[in-house]
Amino acid sequence: MKLINNKWLKGGVVLLLALFGMTSCSDDHFDLNTTNAEGNLWENIEATGQANDFAAILQRTIVNQKSYGVPATITYKDLLNSSRVLTVWAPKDGTYDANKWNKLLDRRDAASTDEERAKLNEEVEKQFVQNHIASFNHNGAYDATPNGRLLLMNRKYAVYDIAGNTFMGVKISDDTRYKNVASTNGTLHLLDGLAPYSPTLRELIQTNDDLTLLNNYILDKDTLVFIEGLSVAGSTVNGEIQYVDSYFVESNKILPSISMNEDSLSAAILPSNTAWTEAMEKISKHYNYKQKYSYFDSEMNRWITDTLRADSLKEIRAVDVLFNNMFYSLHEQPAFNWETATAASVAEFFNVTSDSLVSTNYYNSNYDRHQHAPDCHTLTGNNNNPLEASNGYAFVTDHFYFKANKAWQYDIKLEAENRGYVNQDRSRLLAGASLTGVTHTVTDGTRHDSVSGVVSGYAYNEFVAQSSNSSPVVAFNLHGVLSGTYDIYVVVVPENMLDKSNNNPKINQFTADLEYDFDESGNAQTLSSEETFRSDPTKVDTILLFENFTFPYCYSGIPYSVYPVLKLNVKFTIRERATVTPNLNIDCIILKGKDE
Repeated sequence: MKLINNKWLKGGVVLLLALFGMTSCSDDHFDLNTTNAEGNLWENIEATGQANDFAAILQRTIVNQKSYGVPATITYKDLLNSSRVLTVWAPKDGTYDANKWNKLLDRRDAASTDEERAKLNEEVEKQFVQNHIASFNHNGAYDATPNGRLLLMNRKYAVYDIAGNTFMGVKISDDTRYKNVASTNGTLHLLDGLAPYSPTLRELIQTNDDLTLLNNYILDKDTLVFIEGLSVAGSTVNGEIQYVDSYFVESNKILPSISMNEDSLSAAILPSNTAWTEAMEKISKHYNYKQKYSYFDSEMNRWITDTLRADSLKEIRAVDVLFNNMFYSLHEQPAFNWETATAASVAEFFNVTSDSLVSTNYYNSNYDRHQHAPDCHTLTGNNNNPLEASNGYAFVTDHFYFKANKAWQYDIKLEAENRGYVNQDRSRLLAGASLTGVTHTVTDGTRHDSVSGVVSGYAYNEFVAQSSNSSPVVAFNLHGVLSGTYDIYVVVVPENMLDKSNNNPKINQFTADLEYDFDESGNAQTLSSEETFRSDPTKVDTILLFENFTFPYCYSGIPYSVYPVLKLNVKFTIRERATVTPNLNIDCIILKGKDE
């Protein structure tokens, strides 16, 4: 992982060794049975004569400063020579490829930048050295670690099976000289092989060559969070607390914590380099921002034009969509048994049996934001072999299978009783008392029995004309619109919805204008309906105004009060006054996103 604002470790050896010698914590795991101890951990590793390769790598590997918050250069030889209480499972010579780790350290020594040296050192440290060391004393002769599960220095969990004499499934030496070796600062065990390293989902992204575009985007957003409550405090030096054991949690400004947390269990749909490019192209066109937006400022009584960093905002929004739909906690998936999860069961759930998938971004959101069957079964490209990580499973896809209207261009419903949607400046000929409408609540007891259909939210807004001869215009601001394709509807409520005595209601008759862009003078680009719409007075009527309209620009997520405007223009002749009402009862405006 890339180190953020860290320099390669320099100086301070004595200070750090002194720090490791502080044992103010009284946790039982610090208690040592040193009756038979001869030598410290480092001395006993050397004395075995069978872990020379391991010892050589320990002498070369630097203790990373980010693990302890102390800018010092010490090696793991120094650490095992200190009074810090640890347990070491040393792999026996000849049972693993020690040359692999030495070559990485050679590359570190030859690297030209601090950043590259730190990166290579950390790879050896985390995947090899720390994967064989745990804090505290774990001696099989008297250890009582629950279920044999313990936390290693690299923050990964390992199973130490005392009864089975194994560590992470690798056999511990049967020779009593080389297991439960009591040391003055812990216990040593000799392993008959290399302890397997299991990467997190975050690490899978980092090491998979097919995911370099994804990894490059998140790399500089890595950070570390110090958890004081889980750290072991030592003495105070120059007014600052020094820590015997500092606990850090890896974090990322865009990735969810479950991608790095060893206690999590999740699945991820990761776009390969090809899929990433495909996804960015598909999503970005829905976030086509203008360089300048013009809107009417009612307080200043004039049109205002503001500029926007359109390309940057487009990229940000597109990437947000990708990550919002990337990770899925298996604990949160309906009807999935996470306790028995395997690669096969996860693949079957994602590709066959799930009714819906809930991404981390939409745990508590409206159900409409979840991925539903059958579309959710296509998202992995029928990949039945997810990669296994220490904290979950990853489907690497070569194409981007998400649909716009299921994953980012969601349907928009604007309830008319929310008066903030009414554009008073572009409405006309409404009664002064109802410029933003009069809200009516509908109940089973108050509604007319002959009217069919459901009023959304059990409320609608009545817009009253200035007079019975007026042909008012009611305008609505269309919030949250992307530069995508929509079908646009209005839902009209009959005038007798709450008047049980009215059995012969008048109809609504109107045209529609869609103002979808404005220049700096306020002139609108407008699409007008080709027909005059007539409502059905026997029902709550959903009327299609514009079909397959593509907005050229995105209006979602901009810092200005600028929106496309939908205008409903009441139309009737003198002869039609007996059958057409000038008032409009509007339940809501609906924009249904279309997949493209």
